[in-house]
Amino acid sequence: MLLTVDSLEKFNKLLDACKRIGVETNPMVVGALGIIPLFSWYHESFDKEKDITGYRIPSLEMVTILLNS
Repeated sequence: MLLTVDSLEKFNKLLDACKRIGVETNPMVVGALGIIPLFSWYHESFDKEKDITGYRIPSLEMVTILLNS
């Protein structure tokens, strides 16, 4: 039985188990498809802060270039 302290430790143990059995959990590009695992999710009801303006999310192409450099 594995004892854990918090949810982040549980998550890290899950990622370790995935790695041991060959499950890919890192972002990657397969052909023209970018695959980015979502380790959490967002819903507007969770957001109580003001919107951040002036931030540009990089394109998949730019992220791919950065990941492969």
